[in-house]
Amino acid sequence: GIVGKEKWVTPQNTVVNEDGSIVFTPPAYEEMLAPVREDKIRCFDNAMDEIDGQLVRSISDLMVAMLVPAPIDATPDENTLEKSRNVLVSLWRAQEQNRALRAQVQTAQSVEEVQGIEPVTVDKGKLTATF
Repeated sequence: GIVGKEKWVTPQNTVVNEDGSIVFTPPAYEEMLAPVREDKIRCFDNAMDEIDGQLVRSISDLMVAMLVPAPIDATPDENTLEKSRNVLVSLWRAQEQNRALRAQVQTAQSVEEVQGIEPVTVDKGKLTATF
């Protein structure tokens, strides 16, 4: 039957016989899985690009904090660099998890399996570090 495969019914894989019966040849499972997999990989790429942007900003902020002399009236905050380091570690871990999950998407064998894998995203509010 074609239940659940209606969107795949095309003139190329459907034949109407003289008696009015319809013969549907479903596409190969890989053909149905490929677009779902591509969409999910694009989702992972977008999430990873966003984290990359945050990594660049975090590293830049950390470099500025280390290279620019603090104003004379600034009160030293011993935790500032540690907080910044924690932000970087969190971002690196998120990227590491996303690389592993993205690899799972590429080897997933069903549409449901692909759809069940979600990228790790970071809450920008939880990653703030001030310099």
